[in-house]
Amino acid sequence: MASPHESQLLQVLADTQSSADGPRRQAEYYLQTAQNDPAFPSTLALIASNGSVTSELRQAASIKLEELYTRRIKSAASLVVSKNRQCRLSRSMARSPSYDLTYHSNGTDLQLHGSLKVLADVVEDSLSEDQFFSVARDIVTTVYGVAVNDARKGSLRALAVSVFQVRAFAEEVLESWTPYFLAIMKQSLPTQPQDGEEDGPVQQQWRGIISLKLQVVKTLMKIRSVFPQLLLPQSPALFSATWAELSTVQSIHQEMYVDNDMQGRMEDADNLPYTLDFLVLEELDFLQSCLRAPPVQKELEAQLQANSSVAATPWVLDVMKLAVNYAQIPKEEEDLWDIDVNLFLAEETSVTTQYTLRMACGDLLIKLDNFSRMLPHGESKRLFCSFLHNLQTISWMSKRPLPLRFIGSFLPFVEYSINREEEPLLRARGFLVAGILVQSLPEVALGLLDRTVRGVNADESEVVKVSCIKSLQGFIKAHTLEVADDLLVTLVESLKDAIMMDTRITLSNDGGALDLLFVLAKHGASNFQLTMMVTETFEDIETITDDDPLVELATDLLRILTENGSEPLPPGYVVAALPKLNRLLMTTVEGGILRPGVEAVKYMLMHDHQQVFAFHDESNRSGLEVCLIIIDRLLGPTMEDNAASEVGGLAAELVEKAGQERLGPYLEQLLKAVATRLATAEAAPFIQSLILVFARLSLVGAHDVVEFLSQIQINGQSGLQVVLSKWLEHSVNFAGYDEIRQNVIALSKIFSLNDQRVTQTMVKGELIIPTSNRIMTRSKAKLSKDGHFVAPPSLTRQPDPDQYTIIPASLKIVKVLIEELLSASGLQNAATAAAAAEFADEEGDDDSWEDVPNVLDLGLSSTKADLMAFGEGRGSFTRNRDDETQAYLTEFFVKAGRENVGGFNELYNALTDEEKVKLQELAQGA
Repeated sequence: MASPHESQLLQVLADTQSSADGPRRQAEYYLQTAQNDPAFPSTLALIASNGSVTSELRQAASIKLEELYTRRIKSAASLVVSKNRQCRLSRSMARSPSYDLTYHSNGTDLQLHGSLKVLADVVEDSLSEDQFFSVARDIVTTVYGVAVNDARKGSLRALAVSVFQVRAFAEEVLESWTPYFLAIMKQSLPTQPQDGEEDGPVQQQWRGIISLKLQVVKTLMKIRSVFPQLLLPQSPALFSATWAELSTVQSIHQEMYVDNDMQGRMEDADNLPYTLDFLVLEELDFLQSCLRAPPVQKELEAQLQANSSVAATPWVLDVMKLAVNYAQIPKEEEDLWDIDVNLFLAEETSVTTQYTLRMACGDLLIKLDNFSRMLPHGESKRLFCSFLHNLQTISWMSKRPLPLRFIGSFLPFVEYSINREEEPLLRARGFLVAGILVQSLPEVALGLLDRTVRGVNADESEVVKVSCIKSLQGFIKAHTLEVADDLLVTLVESLKDAIMMDTRITLSNDGGALDLLFVLAKHGASNFQLTMMVTETFEDIETITDDDPLVELATDLLRILTENGSEPLPPGYVVAALPKLNRLLMTTVEGGILRPGVEAVKYMLMHDHQQVFAFHDESNRSGLEVCLIIIDRLLGPTMEDNAASEVGGLAAELVEKAGQERLGPYLEQLLKAVATRLATAEAAPFIQSLILVFARLSLVGAHDVVEFLSQIQINGQSGLQVVLSKWLEHSVNFAGYDEIRQNVIALSKIFSLNDQRVTQTMVKGELIIPTSNRIMTRSKAKLSKDGHFVAPPSLTRQPDPDQYTIIPASLKIVKVLIEELLSASGLQNAATAAAAAEFADEEGDDDSWEDVPNVLDLGLSSTKADLMAFGEGRGSFTRNRDDETQAYLTEFFVKAGRENVGGFNELYNALTDEEKVKLQELAQGA
């Protein structure tokens, strides 16, 4: 029986041959990590020799075992060979380096691997200095050739690179070379050549010693960067030698480059620098690197502790004075700055690629600052005061480049600098320091800011102007916008009041009121109070025209003008009126603006639809698209019924004028949107407006209307059911002679189809009057329609308590048309007038307790029509005779009775006795 470990390894080996990527990768990872397990080789051997295991798994175990021992044997063999060959190879390298190093470089990977391992061990442990330098060129050449050979394996190329990671030869070299380096650094400079001795022996000697010193410093810098630990023992001696050198050549450097314009940064034909400014730059850089060495730091700290204070420690002040002296502005650069201030600004902002002495001095003082940060604040201040006292012997030319971190602590010194009229560079430096100073001392910013702004505008020196501009950045950084929140709130309040005094300033091209409001909102976005005020201001601006009577009056006048306009409309009328009208209709929710505005668009289509369809707005939308967007907004569920009561007329006119050719797929979407909104409509004018869309379509295509409505679903019901129910329920309440006539004709055409889908649609029939002896108010009686008391409704909305019979839609159409026939003939007016007179007599009593409001919406077209009828002396709000409608219905019923149109004779038996009498009287009169 296999052990658990063996069973697990069998499963892993099986997974390595799986086609699934996940299990295979996991098995390979397990095999790689299991190599360190001592039982791993023996388990592989057991699997490979087990006859009960499949041949595939036994073969896989054998291959893995072979790889494992091959790798371990190679490593052991390499170690043995390297130790065995060290002595012999080191001697053979000295005799015949080329043969030994290149013998295996062109061999196989296995030969090269062993050769590189041996070479690394030999270079690390066996070669002396003399032996190494005798074969150094061949070692570098051979190993480099392997490292850059793309045809070799990556592991071999990496091994070749690792050969360079030895440092034994560097330690041996430094032991003998360091005294030489120190001797060269301590060597004094020769006599300085005079003018006219450029090519003489003095000049050659001068250049030679400077070039030698410079290369020594560069070599030490290179050794320190590669082998930082090797130079630690010699770092104090090197620091002292460098310090002595820099202290000695201070006066020479100032004479050559500060007081005179000797040319610096020069190199010979071999690209070796030989000018003194190069040497000073390299030595300053090396000096600050030595400050980081632990032995140097330990010695300097010991001197600090040996003195009573930091200010009494000579080397601290000496380093500061040394940096100030070498940081003076060279005369050559000063002359260039007068010509091009961009050079000055580039150095001040440290965007130049050239590492200058001034930058090196700044870096040196930053390193020195590591010591002062460990001191108490009072000690640091005494150190600086002592430094200023020692500077009394230094010329103002030397004080110009004082380090900013020290000057920034003393405002009077800055004030003195910016007042030096005869020293423009010192003034420039003073303003630059002021820009940094105010970031730490914002209370002094106001006075310095005023001086800085005046310097930008009035100073004669361009260098000072540029410095002032640069300094302004510091003033800006010193103050955050949060401290000005109260001011921003006050500004927004003032701006809001100004806007509300005269809102026309928001529309002015040069007013900028809204732009300023946006700017204030941008800077105060994190202030809740300010953002709320800005939001309220925009809301007030947005609602400025909502209750403006002038806008409503202008819209109504535009409706009247368009309604009575010529046909076609004058050229350019739509282009001038429709954009503004569209903007109103898409923003307002006021019915007093929406109703006349929609009618104006409807009359534009009615009188000149070609001009409307040819119109394009600023977004390149056509007039047809504009009308569709307006209709879509007014049919939205959030729009009030009374406000959108004219949208049906616009939709019907658009469908009639555009037709299927222009509307395309939008026609069905438009009609479905109208039917969907009709399902939730409650206001009678709005319902009439939407029904008339289908009524006008039925005048020319009743069958298409029925077909379309039967195919759509609205809230789980057939569209035909939804539309016919609303249509037949509210038809008797239609207003307007043209609208009533169109409705009557449309219903008669739908009835004449004798469509079974219409017949099978069930709608409300007669009101079922319940028996009750309860007393109710007149208002309740009017609401319940039956004259009996109905219990008051609960707090929640209840369904309509009235109950109706359910009848086919075709029968309901006949009933509606009979009702319309009586209304058109005027026979119903007498009974209606008598009932109204009786009700008016009862109105004289005190009925202040009644709870039904009597409110009229004077903006509705139906209300205006009724008021106009009353004003014309027609005596009531009832309908008068309509001979045209009466003649059409009379002809319809006569024809229906004779020809049994739509199954009229069968439906006749379902009519009430009163309705039958009315039709009989009609037949006798016909």
